[in-house]
Amino acid sequence: MQNEFEPVANRNEGGFVQYVCQVCGGYQTLIGASTKFLPFIDHLIRDLAVLEHAKLKKPRLVGDQIWYQLPETNEMICGLPRYDPNSAEWKRLLESGQKILPQARFFLLDIADWLEKALSSLEGLDCIGKSDVLTAEEVVKLVQTLTPEFQEQRDYLLNHEEKLKDTGMDPKWLTGAGRQAGFIARSMAGARWDLSPSSSREMIRRIEQNPRGPSLRKLKIRDERRWWEPEEEE
Repeated sequence: MQNEFEPVANRNEGGFVQYVCQVCGGYQTLIGASTKFLPFIDHLIRDLAVLEHAKLKKPRLVGDQIWYQLPETNEMICGLPRYDPNSAEWKRLLESGQKILPQARFFLLDIADWLEKALSSLEGLDCIGKSDVLTAEEVVKLVQTLTPEFQEQRDYLLNHEEKLKDTGMDPKWLTGAGRQAGFIARSMAGARWDLSPSSSREMIRRIEQNPRGPSLRKLKIRDERRWWEPEEEE
């Protein structure tokens, strides 16, 4: 019998980390498997939304697609594509004023941990004691030096360079040595949803106040933090 909590991440024969969705059959099917972190997070966001989102409670099989009837309306979502923050189908699930789905917000903490791992490898980052324009430029230059091991994190941060600079100029910059990587990571976790650095940090602070275990168990994920690291690295 398949272990309900098999590792989410392992290294494949090429030495690259491979993320595998246990809900979709795990290593037996490799449905949803990815060697990239953020595409795998998007896969999990979709899975969790199907399980929990109030507007996805009325599925209907139409041909070979599952359609969803929006509550108290005759409107239909005709097939649910892969999760993408900019997808029109997914934007229809946002409530008025929302920038990010609750099921996407749920993973901000994991994205922050993932970014922090990369940022913690940068020499000199923990010596930056104040926020200003020079700090903003220095942070960008340091991120550009991330090693190939952290290529995905490097690309993510530099794709949102303006938010990265905003973080370097944030008046709430943490000055204590060793706290800068975590501050930047939490500020930048929500950048792909166009969250401001302060909004991203606040959402993560609120996430940490509540246990995530029940929702993670639905996705057959055992650990509440750093479940995306291969076991040999733990």
